[in-house]
Amino acid sequence: MVKVAYWDTEKSGPVPSVLGQIQGTPTIKLVRPKRKAKTNKQKDVIDYNRERKASDLETFALDLMPNFVERVNGEEDFEKFQKKARKYGLPMMLFFAEDRR
Repeated sequence: MVKVAYWDTEKSGPVPSVLGQIQGTPTIKLVRPKRKAKTNKQKDVIDYNRERKASDLETFALDLMPNFVERVNGEEDFEKFQKKARKYGLPMMLFFAEDRR
C-alpha cells in the first residue's frame, strides 16, 4: 500500500524541509524511511521524473517500496516476529517453503 498526499503550495504554507526544493508544479516526490535507520524520522526523498501516466506512477511506487519480509528460522525467531507484530499492530503472514538450493 502506498499513501498519497496532496500539498497545495499556495494555501498550505512553506514546504517541509524534508521534501527539498520545489521548482514547479505539479511536483511528485516519494518519501520513504531510510534503510537501516535507527528511527523512522530519517527519510529518503526521491523525485519522480517519468511521464504522468498511472502505469508509470504505479511502477515508480512499487519499485521503490520497501520490502518487509523477514526470514524466520526456528521457534526463537518466530517469537521475535510475533512480538514485533503485536508491538506495532502489524498483520502477520507466514509462507512455508523448502530450501531448494
